[in-house]
Amino acid sequence: RLLARCGVQPDHVTLVSLAVGLAFCPLWLWPGSPAWSKPAGLVALLLHVLLDGLGGPLARHLGIASRRGSFTDTLADQLVVTASTLAIMTAPQPLASIWAGGLYLFLYSLVVGFAMIRNALGVPYSWLVRPRRYPRAPHCASVPHLCCARIDRDSIGGH
Repeated sequence: RLLARCGVQPDHVTLVSLAVGLAFCPLWLWPGSPAWSKPAGLVALLLHVLLDGLGGPLARHLGIASRRGSFTDTLADQLVVTASTLAIMTAPQPLASIWAGGLYLFLYSLVVGFAMIRNALGVPYSWLVRPRRYPRAPHCASVPHLCCARIDRDSIGGH
């Protein structure tokens, strides 16, 4: 509600979330790797996740949730996941091999693609816990997104 009172729009949140998430890459790949660059990159990724969890609820609060907004949010998420995985794979001391990272990106893309198809067909996900179902719950429920994809039934239908 504070964001709404300040005139912040969901697309603003998505754009800032995208920029902060992509900031992980240069921080992680920084030549010479200053001691603060990798922790700063992880903080940027965490901030991306927290911001990502605000866009949809803000759109619903403002009554402007849309398929376009949901698609934009999903696209921004996919860009951050892909770029950050590539950064982790190509760092001077990679945390994941090319094969492991490539397999992850392939499987992640499959899951996201199937989620979008399910949503387009109107098939609900009964196994998801969504913050909007629990309006008083803190939005830190998005934190697990750091480790796995946030696949929701709104992948293309509602911000």
